[in-house]
Amino acid sequence: MQNFEPLTFLNREEIDMDTRKVLLADPSPDFCRALAERLDPSIHLEVCHDGLTARELLTTFRPDLLVIDLMLPQLDGLAVLKTASIMVPRPSCLVLLQFSSSFIDTALQQSSVDLVLMKPCNTLALSERICELLDMPDRRASTLPQTISGI
Repeated sequence: MQNFEPLTFLNREEIDMDTRKVLLADPSPDFCRALAERLDPSIHLEVCHDGLTARELLTTFRPDLLVIDLMLPQLDGLAVLKTASIMVPRPSCLVLLQFSSSFIDTALQQSSVDLVLMKPCNTLALSERICELLDMPDRRASTLPQTISGI
């Protein structure tokens, strides 16, 4: 399985205390790219495509919001959420699912997940939810209508 380097969309030197930080962990580079284009440029976005990198970035990048697909290679999203749930302060968590089950539902409740969206999802709607969870106005979402399907 190919290991991808995390993508950074702001230089670390450009980050100030008011910058909102989002970690996006999703196995699809195309989905990540499409979502990155939708987000407000003031958001510092780190992207990774596997669970081991996501868990490492949780502790080093310390995001305000974790957006995670549960079906990640190397380490599943539930294991990453366990790490997020014990962090102080705990990041808000938005989970992307392709399917659900009673096991997954219970695990998500125990992990104190803030929001769950089913895939395929509209990147406009997802960017709006991200801004809501970050408690910031969404200045870009309404300008770029696009739907990602077949993820």
